[in-house]
Amino acid sequence: MGARYYSRDWELEADYLGAIVALNAGYDPEHGAQFFARIPDPGDRILGTHPSRAARMAQVARAVNDYRTGQFR
Repeated sequence: MGARYYSRDWELEADYLGAIVALNAGYDPEHGAQFFARIPDPGDRILGTHPSRAARMAQVARAVNDYRTGQFR
C-alpha cells in the first residue's frame, strides 16, 4: 500500500528527469509529453499508481523551465 502512494511521486520524478535527458539529447520534451494527452487519464484514483495527465505534462514543463533558467543541477 505504501509503495502505491509513493509511486506517483516516483513517476513524476521520472518524467522530470526524462525531460532533462531529452533536452540534453536535443529533443523537445514538451512535444513528447503530448503523448500523455493520448493515453487514458488515470486521474486521482485511490489506489492509482500514476499521476494525472495534467500533472505529468506540468512536470515536464517545469523541468524545461528549470533547465532553461539554470535551476536544474
